[in-house]
Formats: sequence, C-alpha cells, structure tokens
Amino acid sequence: MNVIWDLSRINLTKVLVSDMRKIPLALNKFMPERGDNYKAALVTKTAVDFYMLRIYMSILKLIGSNFQIRLFQSKGDAWQWLDS
Repeated sequence: MNVIWDLSRINLTKVLVSDMRKIPLALNKFMPERGDNYKAALVTKTAVDFYMLRIYMSILKLIGSNFQIRLFQSKGDAWQWLDS
C-alpha cells in the first residue's frame, strides 16, 4: 500500500532538526505493514522545503530503506507516480 504525505502546509524551516530526523524513521517504521513495493510520495510547495526533504531522503538511503520515496511539488504528480 502506497502513501502520500502532503507536507505543503508545513513550513519545514520552522520545524526543529530533531523532529525532521524523525521523518525518515517514521516512513521506515511503516514499511513492513505496507509491503515490499511500498512507495512514499512527499508533497511540498516551496523550493526550500523540497531541498530540505531531499537531504532526509539521502539519510533514508543510508539507513537502508527498501521502499521507493520521491518528492513532488503537486499532489497530481505524486498520484501519477504512485499509479505507475
């Protein structure tokens, strides 16, 4: 089962770094429940938030996550990727 996390209403520059570190861990935690081909789409509106999330996606790869994750700036694009 795939998921979209719409983070567009959150200004990620105001989120504490300690809380930002929890995003990859939270996504990784739900992986067993969602299956082997789990896809997670994160949607954000601003360029700053987009690039901040890219950093945390890199962390996910380093800790060895088995699911696919991508960033989007629109829910439409996110849905299209999840349906592919």
